[in-house]
Amino acid sequence: MTLLQLVLCAVFLFASSARADIAAPQPHVSVPPPRKPMPPKPAPATRPSPPATDNPRDPVSVARKTPEIAKRISQARSGPMNPANDQAATQLDEKVTQIPLEGQCGFAGCSSTTLVVFTYQTKGANTATSSVMALVSCPPIMRQGCTAVPAEVKPQGSLEQAR
Repeated sequence: MTLLQLVLCAVFLFASSARADIAAPQPHVSVPPPRKPMPPKPAPATRPSPPATDNPRDPVSVARKTPEIAKRISQARSGPMNPANDQAATQLDEKVTQIPLEGQCGFAGCSSTTLVVFTYQTKGANTATSSVMALVSCPPIMRQGCTAVPAEVKPQGSLEQAR
């Protein structure tokens, strides 16, 4: 064996013994960055009578200002499902839902038709629910202003036809 071969063997022997002291590579674990905390979602509008906005195109305020619909809302709040005492009046939840039915925008402005549903529900074990619906129509040009009429749901046909 030559001196060069002897040196190479010694290097390989020492190099292999040095590797034995090194730990095996660990698997790479990636941790996603922490998410920003989301703000809590606002509770649905369940106040007894939310203030009306000054926007003349707001369907809810237009419906509340219409005398016939305001009368129906008053009857739903103090009707047979809600006795006329102050304690029961505070236990009545109101939920307002707006459903856009149609609308069109042009160079003169936008027209819209919206169904607004006021739902009143008592709290407790035996809940009662009452609803008042209004169909609010706004023309593209606000000369006359938005109009609201009471809306009703009527079944079509009879139960015999549905079978």
